[in-house]
Amino acid sequence: SGEVQSVDEISEFTLVPATDGGPPMRFPTRTRGQWILKTFSRTTVFERDSQLSDVRLDPADFETAKATAFSSDAVMVRDTEKGVRYLEKDKTGVRVVVEDKKTAQLYGAGGLFYDDSLDYPLPILGLYYYDFDFRKKKQQVQGLFGGVLVAGSFNDPNAFGSSVSLGADVFGIFVRGSDAVFVNGEEDEAQRVKSLSFAGNFNAGISVGPHLRLGAALGVTRRDFAIDKEKTDATFALPSDHLVTRASAEAVYDRFGWVLSGRFQYNRRSKWEPWGYAGNPDYDPGKDTFQLYGATVAKDFSLPKFQRIRTSVSWLGSSNTDRFSKYSFGFFGGTSLRGFRSGSLRAEQAFVARAAYGLVFGSALRIEGVYDHAFVKDRATGLNYDSFGGAGLSGELPGPWTTLMRIDAGIPVVGRNKGQSGFVVNMLFLKIF
Repeated sequence: SGEVQSVDEISEFTLVPATDGGPPMRFPTRTRGQWILKTFSRTTVFERDSQLSDVRLDPADFETAKATAFSSDAVMVRDTEKGVRYLEKDKTGVRVVVEDKKTAQLYGAGGLFYDDSLDYPLPILGLYYYDFDFRKKKQQVQGLFGGVLVAGSFNDPNAFGSSVSLGADVFGIFVRGSDAVFVNGEEDEAQRVKSLSFAGNFNAGISVGPHLRLGAALGVTRRDFAIDKEKTDATFALPSDHLVTRASAEAVYDRFGWVLSGRFQYNRRSKWEPWGYAGNPDYDPGKDTFQLYGATVAKDFSLPKFQRIRTSVSWLGSSNTDRFSKYSFGFFGGTSLRGFRSGSLRAEQAFVARAAYGLVFGSALRIEGVYDHAFVKDRATGLNYDSFGGAGLSGELPGPWTTLMRIDAGIPVVGRNKGQSGFVVNMLFLKIF
């Protein structure tokens, strides 16, 4: 109960014929609802649509039909005083209510990640663990250690018994990627920079009514830079290694499957000295501080026969940014573009539209075609709301030996004449222990 922010349900009643030939009776045969859960300092929205068909009241063969159903392998549920629970067979074949107390799971994780900013595919080999009742206090914890990649989150959705959630998260990749500059569709390899970063945040949030959530975060990112020994010009000065400290605020409103969010982030660099060639117009000592902000509207549409459409539109804005602080459309982070490599496309401002269509069978199977399109403005590279688009595939598939395969892949399809080429693949296999 601690992680539930709100529940909205609508029940529709229809007339069901009476068995004895009398007047029909009114019963709830369809329930539509939205659950908003507080998960890892954010919100997760579930939409449910349950419809009962072929409803019969007190049929003469009820006991026989029930016995046949109980002895079958069909999935069954029972409406209990604690809500809907699975009704599964025990070792003797008798159907019993299963409370499903298990809240934690450990996986072995293996796979690879690649985009053209890397010199080689990154192997991922390690463990993934989550627990939604950590220390039996309804706290949430998850962590992925994949060798070259590490990520983790902790959240207490009801800190100190209040409605305030507190948490923290970390993320880092221990391999340097390339940050590139394109001029007239060609990379200026003399300005190529290798970079490495590790980030962490402390998060807080509070629900204001059933549908509005306000959040705040304090974070820090360590950024290290190096030359590409084969490409970078000897006269090109590297940016200063530094820490970026940030404070951010966010508001998220969920209603009837629509999600409206807005955010603002203030950033300060610990050190910012001249970089690039002598007289670089993009450098300014006053750019040791910069701001990022934006808004998003999103909506998922569930269609018959397990089909789903996901859509969103975002506006991204910034002030006082430079090459190493603007929005970057790599795979990781909140401003990705399907198929675009990290550190190759930057924006001071952008409008981004995303759409996905596919089949979703609960947690068993998901396969979707995805397309992202952005109109990018960046004065330093001469972009004035130029178009860039990427298409790809996203899915989760069950595998043998209790494994789950997750894949995200894509390529740029609009903007290739501006130097955006290559592909991005992220493939991960999870083995249940």
